[in-house]
Formats: sequence, C-alpha cells, structure tokens
Amino acid sequence: MNDQPRPIKRGYLQLKLGTLAAEAKLIRRKEAAIQRAQRRSRDYAALKVMRLEDLPGFLEGEAAFKGLVSHRKIIVRREARDSNLAYGFLRGNPYNAMEKAAYEMPNWKNIESIVKRFDDLNDWRVTGQRFSQWLASARVINPITGQPRETP
Repeated sequence: MNDQPRPIKRGYLQLKLGTLAAEAKLIRRKEAAIQRAQRRSRDYAALKVMRLEDLPGFLEGEAAFKGLVSHRKIIVRREARDSNLAYGFLRGNPYNAMEKAAYEMPNWKNIESIVKRFDDLNDWRVTGQRFSQWLASARVINPITGQPRETP
C-alpha cells in the first residue's frame, strides 16, 4: 500500500484540462452548424434574391461564427496551454520537454496562478522556489529562426 496522500488538487486540474478540451470540441461543433446554416441560406439566396428582412439573421450568424472562432482560438487555446504547462510543472516535467518550440511566449503569470491554485503542498515558499528554477531553465525557441527567446 502507498502511504503517501493522493494529489487531490491535481485531479481538479486534470478535470479543468478535460473541460477545456470538451469546450473546444463543442465550439467546433457549433461553428460547423453555423457554417451549414450559412451554406443553406447562401444556396437559398442564389435561387431567390435575399429579402431585406433576412439580412439581419444572416449577419448575426456571421458575427456569432467569428465570435466562437476567436473565443476558441484565443481564450480557450491559451488557457489550455497554460493549464497543460502548469500540470506538467506540478508533475515535475521540465518546460523544454513539454514544448520544443513556440511561436508565442506562454503567459507565465497565468501559469504561476494556476500552479498556486492547484498545488497540493499549499506551501508557496517551496513550490515558488521550484517554479522559479523551472522558469529559469525554460528556453522558448522561435521555430522560424531557431533562436531562443528571453523568459522573464
């Protein structure tokens, strides 16, 4: 039997990662539904000139589609990346083992807040020191130039 306590908060972080993945999947489904509806309305418009009263609904669908795409690609994607990096840190993985190259710098402050929230030790002095060492050893490589970027 293993006498060490099970990492409870890390399980909550795993749940958060699964929820973010499910949210992205649900948004992609909704985007596809909006695109199908737009194709049908375009086909209808090709047969018959679109009436003026049909135009607001069509434009609302376009705005909804763009809003969903930007939410999935900007907010959900960045939060999922930061959460995955925080989870990897809590598991003891070095940054360079998780990401070989990156176009954008991670949001280190968000990763730190996620680590604080889901750390099972509840002692930020110890974890903060480990996080500082992890951050200092992190090298973000630009995939285009192959040059390292500065980390804070």
